[in-house]
Amino acid sequence: MSKMTAEEILKAMEEMDNGERIKLLTVLAVKHFGRKPPTIEEIARLNYIAFYGDEDEDEDIDSNRHRALNPEDFEGK
Repeated sequence: MSKMTAEEILKAMEEMDNGERIKLLTVLAVKHFGRKPPTIEEIARLNYIAFYGDEDEDEDIDSNRHRALNPEDFEGK
């Protein structure tokens, strides 16, 4: 298989259906950025914490409640 240019890759992605495109982008993210997408359970847990807070936190610590999620939030959990 010959190497594809960026324009050829983008054109091929435009022809893919959404499911294929998501699979490709997931593989690229894992390969090049070293992180897996969050699981449904991780997303649910983070959403719960964002809305209701973490039971293990002190009530006066709200600094993390409204911050943006970073890749580090999903590592090792």
